[in-house]
Amino acid sequence: MADFVDRAAREDNDDVSDAGSIRGGDVPRAVGSDNEDDNNDDNDNDNENGNGSGDDSSEEEDEDDDEEAARKVREGFIVDDEEEEEVEDDEGNLRRRKKKKRKLVDEERDELDEDDLDLVYEATGRERPRDSGGNKLKRLKRRKEDHEERADAVRAAGLDNMFDDDEGDTSAVGAELDDLDDVRENRASRLEDEFADFIEEDDLDEELLAEERETRPPRPQVKAPRPRPGFAGSMAGIDEEGMQEVFELFGDGQEYEWALDGAPDDEGPGDMDIDPQDLGASQGGKKEFGLKDVFEPEELKARMLTREDDIIRMQDEPERFQELRAGFTQPLISDSALDEETDWIFPQFAIFFEQIDPDWLTPHVRKAIRKVLEFLNVDLLEVPFIWAHRRDYLLFVEKDSVTGRFLKEHRLLKKYHLWWVLAMDTQYRAILEKKAAVQTLFQGLGVEDEMVEESMRGAETMDDWNDLSEYIHFRYAEQIRDSNITAGSTVRRPRSTVSLFDKIRKGDIYYLVRAFGLSAENFAVNVAENEKRFFTDDVEALPEVSAEQYVKAPEFPTAEAALRACRDMLSEEIWTNPAVRKNMQKFFVASVRVRVVPTEKGIRQIDEEHLYYKFKYLRDQTVGDLVHAPEQYLQMLQAETEGLVNVLFEVGTRQKAMHFESLLRLFVSDGSSEVADKWNEQRRKVLEEVFDKTIPHMVKNMKERVKTMCEDKLAMDVQDAFTKKLDQPPFLPRDSTEEKGVIPRVIAVSSGAGDFGKEATLVVYVDEHGQTKANLKLRDIRDPDAKAEFVQMVRRYKPDVIGVAGWGVPTSRLFLDVRRISEEERFERCEVQFVDDHTARLYKESQRAKEDHPDLPPLARYCVGLAKYLQSPLMEYAAMEIDGSLFSVKFHEYQDLLPIEKRKRAYECGFVDIVNMVGVMINDAARETYRANLLPFVAGLGKRKAQGLLKKIALNGGYLTNRRDLVEQRMAAQHVFLNCASFLRIPYESKAYRNDGAEALDATRIHPEDYELARKMAADALELDEEDLDEFEATGGVVAHLFTNKDDAKKLDELILEDYAEELEKAIGVPKRDTLDIIKDELMNPYAERRFEFLVPTAKAVFNMLTGETEKTFHEGVVVAASIKRLGDRYAVATLDNGVEGNISVVEMKDEVRNRYGEPVEVVPAQVFTIEQTVRAVVISIDYEFFRCELSTKESRVKQAMRDRVERARPRGEDWDEDAEAADRRRITAKREANQRTARVIKHVLFHPFNTKQAEEYLAPLGKGDVVIRPSSMGSDHLVITWKIDENVYQHIDVLELEKDNEFSLGKVLRIGNQNYSDLDEIIVAHVRAMARKAEELMAHEKYRGTPSQAEQWLNTYSEANPKRSAYCFSIDSQHPGWFILMFKVNPATRIQKWSVRLAPNAYMMQKVPYPDVMSLSNGFKRMYASQKGKGSRM
Repeated sequence: MADFVDRAAREDNDDVSDAGSIRGGDVPRAVGSDNEDDNNDDNDNDNENGNGSGDDSSEEEDEDDDEEAARKVREGFIVDDEEEEEVEDDEGNLRRRKKKKRKLVDEERDELDEDDLDLVYEATGRERPRDSGGNKLKRLKRRKEDHEERADAVRAAGLDNMFDDDEGDTSAVGAELDDLDDVRENRASRLEDEFADFIEEDDLDEELLAEERETRPPRPQVKAPRPRPGFAGSMAGIDEEGMQEVFELFGDGQEYEWALDGAPDDEGPGDMDIDPQDLGASQGGKKEFGLKDVFEPEELKARMLTREDDIIRMQDEPERFQELRAGFTQPLISDSALDEETDWIFPQFAIFFEQIDPDWLTPHVRKAIRKVLEFLNVDLLEVPFIWAHRRDYLLFVEKDSVTGRFLKEHRLLKKYHLWWVLAMDTQYRAILEKKAAVQTLFQGLGVEDEMVEESMRGAETMDDWNDLSEYIHFRYAEQIRDSNITAGSTVRRPRSTVSLFDKIRKGDIYYLVRAFGLSAENFAVNVAENEKRFFTDDVEALPEVSAEQYVKAPEFPTAEAALRACRDMLSEEIWTNPAVRKNMQKFFVASVRVRVVPTEKGIRQIDEEHLYYKFKYLRDQTVGDLVHAPEQYLQMLQAETEGLVNVLFEVGTRQKAMHFESLLRLFVSDGSSEVADKWNEQRRKVLEEVFDKTIPHMVKNMKERVKTMCEDKLAMDVQDAFTKKLDQPPFLPRDSTEEKGVIPRVIAVSSGAGDFGKEATLVVYVDEHGQTKANLKLRDIRDPDAKAEFVQMVRRYKPDVIGVAGWGVPTSRLFLDVRRISEEERFERCEVQFVDDHTARLYKESQRAKEDHPDLPPLARYCVGLAKYLQSPLMEYAAMEIDGSLFSVKFHEYQDLLPIEKRKRAYECGFVDIVNMVGVMINDAARETYRANLLPFVAGLGKRKAQGLLKKIALNGGYLTNRRDLVEQRMAAQHVFLNCASFLRIPYESKAYRNDGAEALDATRIHPEDYELARKMAADALELDEEDLDEFEATGGVVAHLFTNKDDAKKLDELILEDYAEELEKAIGVPKRDTLDIIKDELMNPYAERRFEFLVPTAKAVFNMLTGETEKTFHEGVVVAASIKRLGDRYAVATLDNGVEGNISVVEMKDEVRNRYGEPVEVVPAQVFTIEQTVRAVVISIDYEFFRCELSTKESRVKQAMRDRVERARPRGEDWDEDAEAADRRRITAKREANQRTARVIKHVLFHPFNTKQAEEYLAPLGKGDVVIRPSSMGSDHLVITWKIDENVYQHIDVLELEKDNEFSLGKVLRIGNQNYSDLDEIIVAHVRAMARKAEELMAHEKYRGTPSQAEQWLNTYSEANPKRSAYCFSIDSQHPGWFILMFKVNPATRIQKWSVRLAPNAYMMQKVPYPDVMSLSNGFKRMYASQKGKGSRM
């Protein structure tokens, strides 16, 4: 850090010698006050609590003051107010002395009458005593405490020690907080009436008052009601005295003033939630009231007014670090501790990120991670600071091994790696806390356990320490209980069975546990070393015989019960042993596989269109597979929560059995007697119990661990997506002459969701300062008058961009009209653009918008939101983060799968990255809340520290002259200053240097620690000596000269920074190569805009924004519902549900239909469609710019599109359980058929209420070609015609019913494929019978050979008998009813080839070509084959 930081700290120590000698500031008074404020009375009263700065005689002086006040009352004087003056005592210190202002009261003033006295007592809440005595009326002045002097002392003391080594001591911070709380009690000062600080007592003697004080219950001390300054009582015709009576009778709304007086105001952070004992004996032991006595704790927490919030404000540590590390106590500042953490983090680097390439960079990457950990933990530097000013440690410069010449620069870590290291550091700290807790627990027991100590040395993960903790609690349960009782506390057992285990461990029955021949500790050693280091001993008696002597009711009524209890005991000892668990954990991680099994509910609900279908039957997934697709695993867990699937972590039966046997080998004895065999059976049962306990435990832990890993990986993806949205500068028109980053002037236009020609269009102008200057309401922008108004507004305000948006497709026409007007009027340097309105939609109804623009309608506020987004997406997102609406915006498809806290963290990291890259204009932030929203994301700060910094700037004039003021004016402590200084921008002006001492480098990204280096570089670039530099001092120095002289600034490019960096590193031992590049860039172009270009919405993005569609819901090939709106000779126009217009050409209206002569029938649109008819159509193409698409209503294309959709949705591969899916489909179908409601009844002789199986059984004894008409499981608009082709071969034809009168009637149009029929008889005659004749003809042909196996046998036999001839034949395809197979073999050496032939009414279809008879089919086959292979074969 630069020397001036330490120097400023030393100057602070010289300025402030003692906290008690600091002069308190005067309390501000209300404007126009005639009376001094009584809040300043008796400032020395703090000495009663030992907190004052006066001498010890102040209490006696106060008593003298009271006596004098009483004497003056008797003499006719009224003590009205007091003034203070400061005098110097013998020791040279300032102390306060009171000067009383006195007023002479009219001696002839009338005494109060009875009614006045009643009114006074009623207002004070006391009962007026009726005493006939003649006591005179006394006015007693109530004393009030003023802590201003003490507050100044505390404030000065705190700032004096701002950079002390014990800055981060929270105990010291707590002490300062106690003092601050006292200060807050009397911060506000109000104008009060002369009666406000008096209690009038009439006929009350001291004894009566004392008795009343003893009997009256305590209540909060509420200030007496008084008129508020500025209250317009006179406007209501009420004088001051009358207003006083009103306040006394009805109150002044300050009933909670006793608590609110101590609330934080705009001049300091803090809260009143301080325990009374923390305040010592202040107020004479009376209870201190605070904010917690009025407000709920949650409200105080939300407003950041708790004691913990104050500690965060005052602690010299970045706020985000304090939040992340809350509750962590283990330091990470020693070299050994950082080395251990590096060893823990580095192996996980390759798991989350790509492999290091080239491999020889691995040690350098490890070294870089080690350095980052040092920056985070020792130097308390945040990620943005490390990335900006310590980037040299993240680079490796490759040099020639011989010449030392620079070859290449390797970037070892990227920015997102730094965020990952920070997250891992937090996890490691949690492990350290667990480690410390376990070690403390074990050391407190005072026992020696070599196994525990060895496990501690090898524990690395949180699971290791959790296992060790559980073992200690189980093994030493009694000692822990005794230790807690000794310490005065009790511990509840984690499991009720522990007490039973304690009884076994302490009782004689534990000898039976030892009879198993091998202790759990020795077995664990065998497992750890995978060999029999300890052998099992067999006892002489059988297990049941050995257990007989331990039978004891009621715990062990039988020998088997005693034996079972001992097995449980031994299995528990083995299961809790860390070495055994580590072995099982290693085996489980290597062997586990994940499978998804749908529940009954999931089987029914998850179809091909469902979001969860992609993993409905997923199987055989490794942990790596799950982490690779984190969103899928999180969806699996979400589906499991919804009761749709079960996510099973399983170990294969074979692997589990092998591992079991390998462990059993280390447990059983080698004996061969009957006794040994019986005891080995018992040992097997023990190990089975261990596996039964361990596997579920491992599954639970693994499930949560994988969930955490997936959430962390998804959070990184969400952070990346959000950062890309933040990484946008203000909109800049293409032909603009302004620099990138300049705020544009914006006119926003929208007609909302309505048609802009029918609904009003609103136009709003927002200037470059974010102020809404004008708005306009137009009925139709195409109207000449409306157009003229719009043009006049544009020419008057000269916007840089006209933004158009809305939430309906009609907005596209509005955009085209606005663009046409812009082109016709030739608006100068003004671009018309669509605007992404995701922020504006939320802004228009937000409380923020209503407060900003209470008089504007929602649509106008929507336009303001559009303008704000165009002017600065970053600031608008920051404002949304403050008001909580940011979480309603979709930045990543799967962001909702993350817990809200992890989403907040991801968004915060994105903000921190971009805000620190852009910087914050600190003086603008001090003036404008909208800009101040960025300040919490500056490195080192946070919401609390940013709030405190703004308050301190306000107290120091509301303006920051230079970054040095942060230290000199005690606005930021050392570590906070180091982090935030370079990211707070203070634009430089030469006149400011002369007037205010501004620093030119404060306008750059250069950190104050590098200012001298920057000046040296600037001087070297201009080749100036130290004597020459004096010439530039009057104008701000050489750096300011470079800002104004760009030609001289270009000379910086001539510097050889590589040599400069080497010399610098040799001199100071710090790498500065990348830092020198940053300094050079900043000197040439201070705080240049580094963000990418503004993301102008693409045509597809605009389409999705206005239609509400996504790429998944609307694309080429999707089936949609279209409403016919217009018919032409060769086309039809339809409208889709999303507002898009669809065109249907005549060739896409209907599948080709031929007349009886085989000629195609011409399609007439009016004969196919009617107006307002809704039809199914498939999207062929999409015009995103003009919101149009081409459609096809051909039945063949629609069906194919639906099949393709199902095929695309259905995963394929070895990791998909197709057998389970098929079995579930069959089971659900059977269940649906069994539960099907009453079957339909069709009046036809061939109709039967059969299902598939019943129809085939019915047709089995009948002849070929016989038919059954039956209901369909596809719904009431379908029928099925089943006909018999051959023995055990039946074809089921689906018939679609159209133009049905009701659910139960038969459709007037019956469709099979693309062919329509008028009734069932026509189908049977023209379709089924026609195919039956063709089937009979083919099966009667000489080339027909029956089944495929029979045909293959005939072909092989024929080829062997006629080796020089080719042969072919037909067979029926029983697997696909309605199809035949043409099989042929060219010669004996070739394999049999197969072509499919489909039956059609009156034809055979082969390769999409119809043939009227078998002869034509055979000839067609020969021609096709000949054309493919030539004419070399002879048939």
